[in-house]
Amino acid sequence: REGRPRPVILTVFTSNQPRHLALIRTLRADGHVVHAVIEPKSWIPGGDNKVLRGYWQRVHAAEDAVFGPPGPVDAALVIPMGELSSVDFSLLPLASDRDIVFGSSYIRGALADVLIGQGALNLHGGLAPYYRGAAPNFWAVRDGNRHLVGAQVQRLSTGLDAGEILATTRHGDFAFGDPFLAGMEAIQRGHDLVRVLLQTREPWIPVMKNDKAEQIAYHVAADFTEEVADRY
Repeated sequence: REGRPRPVILTVFTSNQPRHLALIRTLRADGHVVHAVIEPKSWIPGGDNKVLRGYWQRVHAAEDAVFGPPGPVDAALVIPMGELSSVDFSLLPLASDRDIVFGSSYIRGALADVLIGQGALNLHGGLAPYYRGAAPNFWAVRDGNRHLVGAQVQRLSTGLDAGEILATTRHGDFAFGDPFLAGMEAIQRGHDLVRVLLQTREPWIPVMKNDKAEQIAYHVAADFTEEVADRY
């Protein structure tokens, strides 16, 4: 119809767990056109290790309780985990109004330059600058810092989880109750923060500093071992 604004076109770089697929479905339900670029992760992590399998079963149970079980997502480009930064640009939908990164592999090189130049958003499952890297909310709980479980929307940056913080949950919002559920509820709130930003005109003003001097911990995936999972 004449005068009707065109839909906002989004490209979401994400993974295949329920929390990731739920963001795609939610944004589509809001009326956006969403191109999904998915890097799959295992739905049965932990292998034969009883401790790790037990931990991930708790994670998946909490995730299903908050986001529902995984379901199909239409019109998605699937790329093997870890290969996103090396894929030919011609395969990627990079002409969107806005790019959103949530749960993908660490984006580097030329693709990072393009996305940063386009003002891409990064949904960070944790509270920076305090916890960055792999599984920030896990490590906040493990360190006894339950008040630092949360979620943020940042500008994508070359440094991992180091961009301008445009929206954030408050300290202590997820400090009580089952930590598995609390972490998933924090991510769900992060979905809401993305939706609010998309409904708000730019310029977006940072709500707090992402000062590396305040960092408590930076972890990589290899830091998650049977021992730390068992203690958790």
